Amino acid sequence: MKTKKIILSVLALANVIFVPVFDVWDGLFPGHPDDNFFDVVEYVFEGEFSYWVVLFTLTIFVPSLFMLIFSFSDGGKMFKAASGAGIIFMIITLIRFVSQNDFGELFDFDDGNISIGTWIAFALFIISFFVVKSSKDKQFTPSKKYIDNLNNINTSNVTSTSTVNSAQIKFCPECGSKMEATSMFCGNCGFKINK
Repeated sequence: MKTKKIILSVLALANVIFVPVFDVWDGLFPGHPDDNFFDVVEYVFEGEFSYWVVLFTLTIFVPSLFMLIFSFSDGGKMFKAASGAGIIFMIITLIRFVSQNDFGELFDFDDGNISIGTWIAFALFIISFFVVKSSKDKQFTPSKKYIDNLNNINTSNVTSTSTVNSAQIKFCPECGSKMEATSMFCGNCGFKINK
């Protein structure tokens, strides 16, 4: 699971860093791509500001970075939250773009508009959200039948000459923790044992 998260987040980051996200000329695979992550950094240092280029780049870069950070954790909740935030940010940014421009400019890859890199990032956010499950740490909880079988095994091994110790170990029917046979409540979960 951790490897899958790392791969998806690295792909999202590599996409925004190396693939242009906006303002690409000369078709789907241009010879001289413009406006990828390095161009945005150059804008910052030169004092120039291209609103849509910077906005789309940040919209993709920030969630991708958090996806990478959370990909090293065991749980998938924060990773899913980062990819879900990426989906929401992308939808909001695309709606804002369409409200100020023509709808056709979303898919016009050879006229200096949104690039294929933006759509790749959007797809990666969606894939990351649905492929990575937010797994909870599942603790083995034995069923009542399993516990009864264990108790029967423990008592059936006692020979007629031996006596059963009052501190015999049993299992809580609620959480499966070990407990003494004389206990009224489970020390782990507090479940009341009916005698």
